[in-house]
Amino acid sequence: MSGRLPSGVLVSALLRRVNDAGGFGAVMAKGDPQGGAILVIAVDKGPLPACWNAVSGPMGGPQ
Repeated sequence: MSGRLPSGVLVSALLRRVNDAGGFGAVMAKGDPQGGAILVIAVDKGPLPACWNAVSGPMGGPQ
C-alpha cells in the first residue's frame, strides 16, 4: 500500500474546490480510479489555456 491518494479521490476533491470557488469543472475521460493519470486544462479569460499533468517520480511519489 502506498501513501498516495487514489486518482479518483484527488479528482473529486479538485472538482469540489473548483465548484466551491464558483468555477466549473468536468471529467472528460476516466481511466483507472486508483492510479490513473490526471491532466488538468484550465481556461480563463486569457488568450491561452494552462495545462498541468500529475507526474509520478521514480519512487511513486509526486515529482
